Amino acid sequence: MNELIRINKEEVQGLKDTVNARELHEFTESKSQFNNWIKRRLDDTMAENGNDYIVVKFDDDRRFSNIDYFITLDLAKEISMLERNDKGREARKYFIECEKKLKETLQYTLPTHAEALRLYADKLEENDRQRNIITQQQETLIEYEPKVEIHDSIMNNSTGIDIGDFVRSLGIKNFGRNKMFKHMREHKLIAKNNKPLQKMINEGYLKSIIVSKGKFTGSKTVITPKGVEFMITFLKNTGIMGRCLPNCF
Repeated sequence: MNELIRINKEEVQGLKDTVNARELHEFTESKSQFNNWIKRRLDDTMAENGNDYIVVKFDDDRRFSNIDYFITLDLAKEISMLERNDKGREARKYFIECEKKLKETLQYTLPTHAEALRLYADKLEENDRQRNIITQQQETLIEYEPKVEIHDSIMNNSTGIDIGDFVRSLGIKNFGRNKMFKHMREHKLIAKNNKPLQKMINEGYLKSIIVSKGKFTGSKTVITPKGVEFMITFLKNTGIMGRCLPNCF
């Protein structure tokens, strides 16, 4: 498309993509003087200064002032239509094509440096958010993994879960069956002979069962299904697993 009238891409006093009204006046071959023509056309279109056009004053070396009017493409189309001649119609079609080109250009304009940084920052924030979600999910899985393993053991053992099996399922480093019994004795869950105290039996957390091995028959302390959650909480609150909650034991 040939350039019939120059489109000013630079922003002038808040307006962008404007047309110098003098050039439009010259192109349409109006018989009126420019000053009279532009004032009449602004009145005809009820154009608003600052929204539809701006006035720019230039001083030359002879101290004469030259006033130019920069008008928007919409106003340029209206004024061209009011000329009611071939040049006016040609100018109007030209401005319509210019608008189409500008819209197409805006669709494929690369972001500014600031916009690109904002997009990059938004992407980083989204990545961090996704990582936090994944981390929380992994922590939840780690927290519940022992419970799942213990639950499976209980489902396969109606008499209760062995203390040693319970500790192994937790996978606590340097904390085995004997240390577990010692820890339970220190916090008065079991007696010196490793049998559950009556309060633990009454609460349904521990119980004593009879076991036979060969010719030997004796008793063994086991954790009940109800006691599994209690024992895990007990170990957390006493600092063996995770963080300790104050004033719990």
